[in-house]
Amino acid sequence: MNAAILSLQAQLERERQERQEAEIKRLQYEREHMLRMIMMGRASFDGEESVRFTADSHQCCGSTVHGRLADRATRLAVIVCHPWGPLGGSMHDPTVVSIVSLMTEAGLTTLRFSFRSGIGRGHSSAADLRAACAMLRSLDTPPEALLLVGYSYGSLVVADVAPTLPDVAAFAMVAPPFGFERALFLGRSVSASAQQSAKPKLACIGSDDQFCSPELFDAFSKSLRPPCTSHCVRGETLPCNDHDHECGHAHREMVDHFSLRMHLDPILRAWLEHTFGCPFEQLAACDGVPVRGDKGLRSVPEGELSDASVVD
Repeated sequence: MNAAILSLQAQLERERQERQEAEIKRLQYEREHMLRMIMMGRASFDGEESVRFTADSHQCCGSTVHGRLADRATRLAVIVCHPWGPLGGSMHDPTVVSIVSLMTEAGLTTLRFSFRSGIGRGHSSAADLRAACAMLRSLDTPPEALLLVGYSYGSLVVADVAPTLPDVAAFAMVAPPFGFERALFLGRSVSASAQQSAKPKLACIGSDDQFCSPELFDAFSKSLRPPCTSHCVRGETLPCNDHDHECGHAHREMVDHFSLRMHLDPILRAWLEHTFGCPFEQLAACDGVPVRGDKGLRSVPEGELSDASVVD
């Protein structure tokens, strides 16, 4: 009798786990489908609307910038910048969409837009980002502070602009292509101002990034003025799963320029919580003032937050 009861309980537990796994797969499919549609420009996040704003005119690219805005009237707003346009980068890039998805989950006002051009010394792209910041300031309920997050080429534009704007509270550089910085900006070093900025900043790459070596990234990270956080993300070591040709060796998952987005959520969550001194779920209610950084900002007890960290 006891054996029959135990067998029935085990069967019920298996069925419960199967239903749970099926529900998780269904939710993952719906989220992936939504993200694919957004990447293709056929859908938006809840509350997002198409917007246009004007930047400094350049003969090669006109003056109108196109973007997607979700105005949630939060005191902290986020602008996300995309990879190099000539190679297909736009506000629909998968990494950009993933970052916007995370910020949407936090309930923050978000803006993503497409640079008018990516050719030249970067002045046009910098003008686009400044115009995006100005557009947010013109909202009916403007944010009190801005968070700038850039991916790839966009991270270098953020590094160029963020230190110069007083209402930018913090900024993040995701997969900055330092190995190609001078080529992308025709000899101009756009990241130099970020190194001396006293604003909270995050920099992260994958250990297998195609456009920035770990050594180059490490040198940049060590040059950053605190408060700063840096991550060089390495993939997990996995056993060989080819049973027909078992090699007996473990294999490390590659984390490159394009797959880094799969590892961003916990990095961004932790950095945002430390930077603004509140749980991720409460960011929409925060005042946008970092807990440490520029003179006059709040401070945290010594040892609560390290200035730099590297994940191997």
